[in-house]
Amino acid sequence: MGKRKTEKQSPTPEMLKGRLMLTIREYATLVGMPAATAYRYAQTGVLPVTRIGRSLRIPVAAVQAQLTGAGVAA
Repeated sequence: MGKRKTEKQSPTPEMLKGRLMLTIREYATLVGMPAATAYRYAQTGVLPVTRIGRSLRIPVAAVQAQLTGAGVAA
């Protein structure tokens, strides 16, 4: 028998509790934009990102600030 694939849930604002970082794809899904656009925003500095190894992460505090309209202070 093969392994069953488990579907990942799309992140919701409620799911941000207790998390410190989101992946670029999780962020894109949360705000409803294509992942390619989110990666471009990360590359150009529009999104504040932290590099962990080879992966990029977005601080949840920055996401929450953006979703509430407070903006992101650098």
